[in-house]
Amino acid sequence: MIKPQNQTQNPAVPKRVLVGYRSDANDRAQQCEVTEAIDVDTWDYDGEPCTDDTCTENDEVTYEWKTGGGATFQNPTDPGKPYIVKTRTATWLAPLYAVGNFTLTCTINDKPKDIKNPPESGRRDDPKIERQVVITMVSIDLDPNRPVVREGDTVEYHVTIQPADVAWQDITFEVASGGDNVQIVKWDDSTLTIKGLDEGPIRIVAKSGETDSVLGSFSGKVLGANATDEEIFQNQWGDPSKDDPPWSLSQQKCGSPSPLCKAATLFPRKAAKKQCGQVNP
Repeated sequence: MIKPQNQTQNPAVPKRVLVGYRSDANDRAQQCEVTEAIDVDTWDYDGEPCTDDTCTENDEVTYEWKTGGGATFQNPTDPGKPYIVKTRTATWLAPLYAVGNFTLTCTINDKPKDIKNPPESGRRDDPKIERQVVITMVSIDLDPNRPVVREGDTVEYHVTIQPADVAWQDITFEVASGGDNVQIVKWDDSTLTIKGLDEGPIRIVAKSGETDSVLGSFSGKVLGANATDEEIFQNQWGDPSKDDPPWSLSQQKCGSPSPLCKAATLFPRKAAKKQCGQVNP
């Protein structure tokens, strides 16, 4: 997780990792691992430095993970029960529909041990240390939801990033498929600008600038230069007269996504209407 220069001190600022928003119970696990800790104890005899291995010993080291905010760690034997991880590695489970910052803490400690080297006595017990990482579950939305553009046109899309403390500079956009059909012209603040080059399907992904992990994926297409505004609209939002995929429904019915509207993406059209309220014109 973190390897500071001084292993005996806690880092002042924990590392932050951006992870894409998860709405699938089977797709919310994050693997975590802390660097192996080694406890080395040395002592003197009657104030005299010791020069052999009779005054050096490594105590057993323990690990314990904690998290909060509704997140849990995966229980390998009973997935339905809370689980305290006491190993170097842990599988963290994000809460469903969760967007925000979650702090994971691994406490590293040595087991106290009595000193049995007469005439020395007492107990060795070093202070515990902590290693932390902040996992930020990020939601990225385009307005309109699907990138659709005419061949030869340049279009700007408004981008909403949640939580608000994630800087736009930490996000990158790239064409994952259909690179001959579309070009990303500019990504600046809250605006993504794309240009249609040739007819065909496209997929644009948002990534973490640090880890290159995918935070969001947006499928769309480039239409012909003579495509009408109605064709553009129907491809961006879907045709209300048809049974469109639920994923396009939340934006169409609710505008900017809310937790309820995001939840509605998992339900059929009727349920989505109930969740999101009045249909926007």
